[in-house]
Amino acid sequence: MPDFTTRITAGSLRYKVIRQPGEGTRPISQKVRQAIMSVLGEDLAGLAVLDLYAGSGALGFEALSRGAARVVAVEKAYAAAKCLQANAAELGVQAEYRILQEDVRTFLGRDEDRYNIIFFDPPYADFASSIAEQAAGKLDDAGVLVISCSSREKLADILGPAKLVKTREYGDTQIAYYKN
Repeated sequence: MPDFTTRITAGSLRYKVIRQPGEGTRPISQKVRQAIMSVLGEDLAGLAVLDLYAGSGALGFEALSRGAARVVAVEKAYAAAKCLQANAAELGVQAEYRILQEDVRTFLGRDEDRYNIIFFDPPYADFASSIAEQAAGKLDDAGVLVISCSSREKLADILGPAKLVKTREYGDTQIAYYKN
């Protein structure tokens, strides 16, 4: 297991440790996670969440801690997927947390579900607005797409059915919220 860890910031799993996959990933900071969750709300009871480019799973685990009914985590990297499995087991959330080790574009092309919240947090160099638009197509009627990317990235005002409603910058990270 990697030596890098962070903690869940609120909810039923508050203070529980999440291990980071380490090399090759860019974990989202605790400060940025807290800001995202503040915008989404502390009560995510019953919501379906999709965590694309899941990494350590921090965003998805934060959502579960706040009451989300289920999280689907998609992560291509083997080491990160193994880390996700270990984190889910240590947190005792395997029943609500589904891990798919595959390419995000491939997953989006075959998945037929709709989600209340979608986290889209690719490596900065791999950001593709076409994949973000494909992800936006998976939102339910009142869904929110949360994009984490480089603050230098120029984001579209509309991605498929979703409209940009808010952006915030935290150092070199930009967080954008799109709603249907």
